[in-house]
Amino acid sequence: MVEPTAFAPLTASTWDDFEQVMGCDQGGEGGCWCTWWRVARSEWERLGRTRRKHLIQQLVFEGRPLGVIGYNEGVAIGWCAVAPAGDYPVLARSPVAAPSMQAGDWFVSCFFVKAGHRRGGAMQLLLQHAVDYARAQGKAIEACPRDGIAGSGAGDLFVGKTDVFLAFGFKEVHRKKRDRPLLRLTF
Repeated sequence: MVEPTAFAPLTASTWDDFEQVMGCDQGGEGGCWCTWWRVARSEWERLGRTRRKHLIQQLVFEGRPLGVIGYNEGVAIGWCAVAPAGDYPVLARSPVAAPSMQAGDWFVSCFFVKAGHRRGGAMQLLLQHAVDYARAQGKAIEACPRDGIAGSGAGDLFVGKTDVFLAFGFKEVHRKKRDRPLLRLTF
């Protein structure tokens, strides 16, 4: 297992690297292209994989903060989505994952690590750099990860693992579902 050793925010100049992580045609888990929390479910379904890619690409080229890419030896191997909480309108309506939505808060919404690089600490390193990225621009960061459950696969853990966030000093705000706490780290 290879861990990321360098990190960069997703920008127009790193778009090709983001495509490399997500798979140019695949779009990460289920063709999401990291848009799951950004558009209403009915629109998400209607958009399909290709238009979801175009949506996230448009946000990138508008200069919106979207997250960080992890690299090993110059090859993009992982991704962590972190952005202002207000950029996730669907998240705000979630009965489980709704953030506190305080002005200036950021939110870690998902991780994607390429196959062959999982289970080696990539999530921890991506989170560390996502926190650093958000700290430079926000006042707090929240997440609604999933408690590690036996048999959980990459698709189940796209929101991150609770123990990884707790190790970084995140504190539980509340828990509306047994395995999904809302966690917060104040800078």
